Amino acid sequence: MQNIHNWPPWSPNLVNEDVIEDYISKSSVLKDFEKGTTLYCQGEEGTYVYLLLHGRIEISLTSEEGRKRIVSVHEPKCFIGETVLDGSPYTTTATCLTPVKVRIFRVSDLLLLINEQPAIMKAIINNMCFKMRSAIWQLGEQSFGEVKDRVNDLLFALSNKFGESHPEGIYLKLPLSHQVIADIVGSTRVRVSQTFAHLIKQGKVIKYKNGFLIKLPINTDRTHTTNY
Repeated sequence: MQNIHNWPPWSPNLVNEDVIEDYISKSSVLKDFEKGTTLYCQGEEGTYVYLLLHGRIEISLTSEEGRKRIVSVHEPKCFIGETVLDGSPYTTTATCLTPVKVRIFRVSDLLLLINEQPAIMKAIINNMCFKMRSAIWQLGEQSFGEVKDRVNDLLFALSNKFGESHPEGIYLKLPLSHQVIADIVGSTRVRVSQTFAHLIKQGKVIKYKNGFLIKLPINTDRTHTTNY
């Protein structure tokens, strides 16, 4: 797959600080939530839209059999649940991965604000476009890539967006357990663990307590085989 590396399902800074200060703070309620709190559940009536200011929120889907898939993870300055603006129920579940601070809008109030302030409309559109590209990234990866390629591409994309320069590569400090990666790329924890063992053996990834050292590029030997 090509040209995918800028669109991982992990979004930061999608709303300009000026927009938050000038418009959003006047039309919403500020609230804190503890780690583990569910803001809304898949299938519930869409009453509120959230703007994440501090912390980290996971967006997930759950099948009827109870299988979970992580759709995205959001860092601060990102709208959460904005797909309910058309009157639909929530299509996903939003869970606080850390203590969070959010601005909460009633759907009716946010729609009024969108009509009155082009800057808010632009911010919402930017959020939706980023998330649509991320969803296409995931669909393409899961449709065409082997598990090892999906893991490679996720690490590469996250390194481009969140990585810190290191003499030996890129240091990626994100809460990426093998289960979280499996839930994002659409595989099992066992397959992801096997993939990491392979990458570590090749010297392409070094695991630290709080993150990974990625020796980029890690996916130059991409093949479409199932060696592990």
